[in-house]
Amino acid sequence: MTQQELAQNLFDRSTISKIENNELSTTYENKIKLITRLGLTPNEFEYISNSYQVGTKDQLLYRFLNLDDNVDQEEINGLLQDCIFVKNDEDIKRIVIILKISLAD
Repeated sequence: MTQQELAQNLFDRSTISKIENNELSTTYENKIKLITRLGLTPNEFEYISNSYQVGTKDQLLYRFLNLDDNVDQEEINGLLQDCIFVKNDEDIKRIVIILKISLAD
């Protein structure tokens, strides 16, 4: 896909070049439009942008969602400590609250 095709009806081609070279930022909505135009989901784009590594948030969400009834407090505490390092993320903040309540029982 050319820069012109990607930019169509959103930006001019030079704006795409500036975005690609980190010389210009755009709104979240326009980022989603560009990502979609590339035929990707936001999660796929993040994965590719992160050198084909699952991001920290996704790793923590996976660990949290896969906790079961047999989990011990040490595992919960380890996940809690890892979550505490993530800043400015509302989903992770909620997980921290749930894990703290779980450890308090």
